[in-house]
Amino acid sequence: MLAFIGAQRYREHRSVPEIHALLRQKGVAVSERTCTNLLERYDELVSLQLLDAGRLHATLKRQGRAVLAIDGLAPDVGHEVLWVVRKCLSGQVLLARPLLAGGEQELAPLLEEVKRALGQVPIVGVVSDGQRSIRNAVAHALPGVPHQLCHFHYLREAARPLYEVDRHAKKELKKRVREVRKVERAVEGRDDASARATRAYAAAVRSALTDDRRPPLNPSGLLLRRRLGAIEKSLERVEEGGACVPELSRLRAVLRKARSTTASMWPALARAYRWVERTAAILQNEPGLDAAGVRRRLSALLAALVRWTRRRHRGVLRQAPAHFLLETRREPGPAVSSGERTTWVLTMAPCLTGGTGCEAEGKQQG
Repeated sequence: MLAFIGAQRYREHRSVPEIHALLRQKGVAVSERTCTNLLERYDELVSLQLLDAGRLHATLKRQGRAVLAIDGLAPDVGHEVLWVVRKCLSGQVLLARPLLAGGEQELAPLLEEVKRALGQVPIVGVVSDGQRSIRNAVAHALPGVPHQLCHFHYLREAARPLYEVDRHAKKELKKRVREVRKVERAVEGRDDASARATRAYAAAVRSALTDDRRPPLNPSGLLLRRRLGAIEKSLERVEEGGACVPELSRLRAVLRKARSTTASMWPALARAYRWVERTAAILQNEPGLDAAGVRRRLSALLAALVRWTRRRHRGVLRQAPAHFLLETRREPGPAVSSGERTTWVLTMAPCLTGGTGCEAEGKQQG
């Protein structure tokens, strides 16, 4: 029952009343209050296992340092939030605990508990999103420890205008592909080879339309345009082979018209997104540079971006990069010791050598 309740709460994101109803359906005579108590016991067992000193010391023996990532995973509005502290260098969870609130008073004790559990292993950095309560809790519990903005959250906020433009372009493209349904109706009730081929191509189009990706590195509009282009080229090859039926020709015409009508929306958006991809590649740090080397590469890229936006660019090619630069150079929060106007995303000391920055949230979302 403990394992079932824990899995339903944190893997399936079910509330306590929903878990209670599932247990009753399985014939388990238990009250809702008992479910709550058992969930608390589950949380305690998980915390004890995660904070086992022997396990922690064995995993930290080779690394000799710890870079922490902290974030809250909220399954639903109005319920407790599961806060997780994990090690960036290995991805191992150090502490997981549900809290009713995510203020500084609640988060600081979590970090202090992890610090005590690590013992003599130094904490050389903390990674999180820009939530002020987290930044204040880190400053209170881990004074002097560098605090870095998570690369995923940084890129998501910096590329938000591009994401909005991409979403609008995708919406316009989807409007012009609605005639696919008419092509499907034309072969309803038929089971010949041409009807099956038409339904298969229509299903491919529908799959592309409903495949919504998450920002910042997966622009769903550009992806939709590429996938529809690949389907159109496939239909073109079928037609050139002499095996194209009227329904497939009509489907190809729908795709060609939709892509040509929205053609002017994509080139500028694709060029602007390349800067986001180049920034992400620098932050991933595959060459294994130290923090100073990554800062130099990012500074050079930002300088090139400034020069690029001044070259007669207007609209999205000027507004989106300007927002990107603003988010990159914004004031660091109170948890960062430097008071200078600097790049918060790269304030951490050389503790992330080898591309081991916080991709925790990005992996979690992915």
